[in-house]
Amino acid sequence: RAYLPSLEFRLPTTDSLHTDIYNALDEAGIEIPFPQRDIHIRSMPEKSNGLAPLESAKPDRPELNDPAIG
Repeated sequence: RAYLPSLEFRLPTTDSLHTDIYNALDEAGIEIPFPQRDIHIRSMPEKSNGLAPLESAKPDRPELNDPAIG
């Protein structure tokens, strides 16, 4: 926690604190891992390319599908 005379110093102070902490940990040989998520797809139909067929895509406004309006 840091106390500042004005909020205008918030971002530079936060950046400075984070940089100093990172450098101190780096000098001590301590690594902080970043969050990581691995996604494994178990099965997928052979002919599928991951995209929905065009026929199944329906507009939210059916009147836009009317050629008379078009």
